[in-house]
Amino acid sequence: MTFLSNNAHWLLRAALASVFIFHGLMKLANLEAFANMLPISYGTTLLVALAEAVGGLLVLIGGFSAGRWSDLATRVGAALNVPVMIGAIVLVHWGRWNFVPSDTHPMGGMQFQVVLALVMLFLVFTGNQGTAPVAARQTRESRGAGRHNSLRAATTLSLLLAAAVLGWVQPADAGEVPASQATLHRTISVDGVEVFYREAGPRDAPTILLLHGFPTSSHMFRNLIPALSDRYHLLAPDYPGFGNSAQPALDAFDYSFDGLAELVEAFVEAKGVDRYSIYLMDYGAPVGFRLAAKHPERVQSLVVQNGNAYTEGLREFWDPIRAYWADPSAQNAEPLANFISPEGVKWQYTHGVRDVALISPDNWNVDLRHLQRDGNPAIQLALFYDYQNNVPHYPAWQTYFRQHQPPTLVVWGKNDYIFPADGAQPYKKDLHNIEFHLLDTGHFALEEDGQTIAALMRDFLDRQLAGRMAAN
Repeated sequence: MTFLSNNAHWLLRAALASVFIFHGLMKLANLEAFANMLPISYGTTLLVALAEAVGGLLVLIGGFSAGRWSDLATRVGAALNVPVMIGAIVLVHWGRWNFVPSDTHPMGGMQFQVVLALVMLFLVFTGNQGTAPVAARQTRESRGAGRHNSLRAATTLSLLLAAAVLGWVQPADAGEVPASQATLHRTISVDGVEVFYREAGPRDAPTILLLHGFPTSSHMFRNLIPALSDRYHLLAPDYPGFGNSAQPALDAFDYSFDGLAELVEAFVEAKGVDRYSIYLMDYGAPVGFRLAAKHPERVQSLVVQNGNAYTEGLREFWDPIRAYWADPSAQNAEPLANFISPEGVKWQYTHGVRDVALISPDNWNVDLRHLQRDGNPAIQLALFYDYQNNVPHYPAWQTYFRQHQPPTLVVWGKNDYIFPADGAQPYKKDLHNIEFHLLDTGHFALEEDGQTIAALMRDFLDRQLAGRMAAN
């Protein structure tokens, strides 16, 4: 028992050092990503990373002997991390105590950081005296002037660093959105087609390519984009014939999923993006999976939201579409017109939701604007017919999952009648690094559970992309 009590201080030192050394080294390996995530300057991120790593190491070193310099090492190591914790509390976690992530605090509350800050302050003021077995071996004389000098030095250093961190890192004014986070609405010519797209976030941050479904456009991402743009670069194009993009004539553009995928690939290349994560929803799934299977080296992760890659996901809803695949006659086309009628579009947004009052009618009114253009119904009919050509690709996409194992987050509205949860389950058999969430909502899950999805994405992408960037 004497041996254990004399060495119990190592439990505290190991706990503190493991936290600070790990986080310091992670930041040093991914300085740019962490600077964009917080967001703070590159230089400040470097100082924070060094303070964490060196501070944790000094707390360990301080336990190896009972001398004056060991006491100073403990105090200085603790002092280096006090301002780091104060900065994290004030700039990231302030306003929420519980450490569990929330919509307003995706990185969690300040409970953990406050505890660490208080423990480090304790060590600043007590040094090795706070770890009794070491202090007990010190003579009364060695605890005199030397201890008070090290206390003054460590306290001064801690206060100076705290002032520096809080002075250098200025949070944005309340309500002010930094220019890099504001959503921009732009057009770009891609293979002769004017493509509208939304863009937000720092250009040097990890990119998320947001691929919309039917019958919508990038409008479906209008709330998700600002929820992620503080630390990610987001691109959300409208396909030709959708949203605010141009609508080339049916004989002037290949309105097939091969054609849409080729255009999106050209769009990404025109934007100079060579690595990205993909958000795949509805029509976005066959478009995005074509890109991923063709260029697996470009894809960092997948977020699958009611996007199908398995025959299990094509159930009763698809019966009239299957009839049109078998016989593309006017008679079989007639029932499909309901999908682009005002009632049919509204149904796609409201079916399966918990509270219809939460779903804005702006959704179907915006969609109907492009669906009612001259010539657009024929374009939608062409895509209905071509959807059958996605099914033969399913085995190849499943092979891509098994061979390349992209980190995948599945967030699926389980009440969706178009792509039911039966189509979500098979992803788990082919993907090992998968996080799976069935949400109690319908097809357009972002409308009712957008904040939940944003929080899940931040947590998932922060971990997956930081790990991949460190590996590279």
